[in-house]
Amino acid sequence: MYIFKQVIVVHGRKDLHRGVVNNQLVDWAFNTNGILHNASQEKVWLDVASSIVDQTLCGVNGTIICYGQTGAGKTYTMTAMGEKFSHRGMIPRALSHIYNQIRQISDCSINIRVSYLEIYNEEMTDLLTSIPRADAKQLAVVEEKSGDVYVKGLSCHLAQTEQEALHFLFEGETKRVIEVHSLNKVSSRSHCIFTVYIERKSLLDSNAQYTTSKLNFVDLAGSERLSKTGSLGVVQKEAMYINKSLTFLEQTVIALTTKTRDHIPFRQTKLTHVLRDSIGGNCNTVMVSNVWGEAAQIEETISTLKFAVRMRCVDMQPAVNIKIAPMIKIKLLEEEVAALERELAMHDTLANRAKVSYEPLTDAKLQMLKTEIQHYLDGSAEQLNCSTLREVQASYRLFREIVRNTEEAVESRLKEKFLFLHKKDTAAIAAAQKEGYIIENDGVPVGVLDGAGFGVGMVTSADKALQSPVVSSKKKAANAVKKITGKERTSPTNKEDVNSGMSMNTAVSPGGSGGSPSRTDDAQQKDMKSEEREQLVTTPSRSVAFGQFKVQQGKDLYKILMGNNEILGEKVNADSNLSRQVNSLKLDIDEARAQLELKSRQRLDQGDFLTVDGEVVMDEEEFVLFGRLRTLQAEYRENYDKMRGVRAEKLYCQNLINQCRQKLFLEFENWYKETYKLSAPTEAPNTAVSETPAFKEDEELMVEVISEMAFYNAKMHTLQKKVYKKAGMQQRGTGTGQQQTVQQKKHLSNAK
Repeated sequence: MYIFKQVIVVHGRKDLHRGVVNNQLVDWAFNTNGILHNASQEKVWLDVASSIVDQTLCGVNGTIICYGQTGAGKTYTMTAMGEKFSHRGMIPRALSHIYNQIRQISDCSINIRVSYLEIYNEEMTDLLTSIPRADAKQLAVVEEKSGDVYVKGLSCHLAQTEQEALHFLFEGETKRVIEVHSLNKVSSRSHCIFTVYIERKSLLDSNAQYTTSKLNFVDLAGSERLSKTGSLGVVQKEAMYINKSLTFLEQTVIALTTKTRDHIPFRQTKLTHVLRDSIGGNCNTVMVSNVWGEAAQIEETISTLKFAVRMRCVDMQPAVNIKIAPMIKIKLLEEEVAALERELAMHDTLANRAKVSYEPLTDAKLQMLKTEIQHYLDGSAEQLNCSTLREVQASYRLFREIVRNTEEAVESRLKEKFLFLHKKDTAAIAAAQKEGYIIENDGVPVGVLDGAGFGVGMVTSADKALQSPVVSSKKKAANAVKKITGKERTSPTNKEDVNSGMSMNTAVSPGGSGGSPSRTDDAQQKDMKSEEREQLVTTPSRSVAFGQFKVQQGKDLYKILMGNNEILGEKVNADSNLSRQVNSLKLDIDEARAQLELKSRQRLDQGDFLTVDGEVVMDEEEFVLFGRLRTLQAEYRENYDKMRGVRAEKLYCQNLINQCRQKLFLEFENWYKETYKLSAPTEAPNTAVSETPAFKEDEELMVEVISEMAFYNAKMHTLQKKVYKKAGMQQRGTGTGQQQTVQQKKHLSNAK
């Protein structure tokens, strides 16, 4: 294992028993935020925990986790309660630092509480309680609506001095479960969480806000491989629970680092459930990875370092936890209400208004307001005088009450005067007829009450309301227009149509059996204007009419459509040019990368030349190739971004063209119908029985226009899909090339 700045490089040996084809990975490199090798406890405290403790005093949550193999030094790093004072761990140093800072802060009141929780074989225990472990109640994890998590039944003790806080820490340490292990004679067999709760209130500000924070020191039990340690009995059972909880902790961290995951498995174990609000999020989280430096423990070391790398990817957004004291907030709100009432009274005085009471309305005031509303509804009063918002709300309630009472009174009077029967209840209708009520079979319900289908009596056909002459004339005119435009063809389906057809067929011989039409009908048919007949015959086709429309009424919209087409052509040409440039650059990059790989392979065969700092020395040719590759990649990225922008503009122009085309077709349809359809005569001519050929031709052209719109929409969708597919293939091709380059580098490293 080698250490280079903030990188740990681990080199192992291949297992020769695997045969000739052996792809075993033997080299690893892990990036960290810092490496503490042969460091003192003071340096560990300053580099790891001091900044988090300072932020916790300001209201930001913090968590410090020690993770590693059994016997790697986790408990020593966290507590280290040895004989020497200089060997004390992070928890005693943090408590000392907190109380030193409190003594220097004079404008705030700070309260410190501590708790100590142990998780042994998935059972939680309070280490600061005086109740024996066997008689203690089971603890439970509870989630609040705000997302915070706390352990129900866990005791929190007030620590006013540093000595009291250390006393609670030492008391809890004596109650921890410790067993003899092959790797450590005093191995901790449980996960322990020592939490410091800080509540800070300002002595100068009178507002109700204050900050709360908590600092978690998590001392995890050590992981181990049972096949290597050979643990049996109780130690084996403990190791199984420890490995299980640590495995689920790693799964939780992986889920937190995966942005596409919607569910985070916090509830799988007690450990992850307790640390729900203490890993990432608005909490400062730091993990100390304790590893062995021996070759015999290389597998556990690599596993620990992999988990450390995953922990670095957890997203953190620290934030100050601000809360509001309920009693102080209520007092402030009462003072604000009193100030607003005084301001209202001053406003009324300046406005020369009579003294207005803003108190709840009394019964006498409500009765007076009800009387005023009755006068307003009767018409004796022109307006209501409401001076406060309470009176307005009370007026609305009284209006609703009056409406309900009126509805009930009307319903009761109707029930006294009429007999209510359901229109589908034939038995009740028959019984009413037997009792003497007159109910006609062709009657219809006069009204429906409460939406239940109850009719107020029945009305006969003779008592129905007559139709207005204006409405009748409008209906006749509309029917005549439908017959002329071809929307309604006459067919002898009923009695009236048969008679009309017969009269038309026998109109030439008045003496026939079919009878002759009246003189008024003949006069109306003869008075048909010749202009209207010519209009029906000379209606132009849709293609001719569209050519006329786009140069007259629709010339502005057609001009916009042509302009967008020109812009689209420019974007297509620019896209084609950029595509050729991008493809050419891609070929140049592949060629430069191949030359660089060849040069690197030659350098590896000859042997590397290292500087004093351990950096690899390149020759001039390789350095020039490397610079050319970087330049080509930057140019490729620039042109590729331009190409994506041009394609987005091209799609936007295509959408504008489709919208303009659809709008042009719709306006043409409206213009064509208004010009050649609605201007037809309102009286039906004698030749309206058969459908004219001009109408058929127009109908076919209308279908062609609609099909053209659908064609352009489908073409646009296909082009978009093609562009997206091509862009995706290019991205996959770039990723495949990069992956092949990485694999080639790995093979070269293995060959070395």
